[in-house]
Amino acid sequence: MLAVEFQANIQNGLVEVPERYRQELENYKNVRVIILVDETQPQVDMIDYLLEHPIKVDNQTPLKRDEIYDRK
Repeated sequence: MLAVEFQANIQNGLVEVPERYRQELENYKNVRVIILVDETQPQVDMIDYLLEHPIKVDNQTPLKRDEIYDRK
């Protein structure tokens, strides 16, 4: 069994085999592919996300200064 390991990006559902392995693999018609994904995804900063994708609210009016600091 031949085993080849490399890192790649998935683009449009395709994984590109690096050039250095292509000649070695060209005679094989069927291969077994195992995809290992790093589970630590970067966390999205919610403030940055909301600034980039503001939520639209119908009939929304901004608070006035007095309303912001009102302590009832």
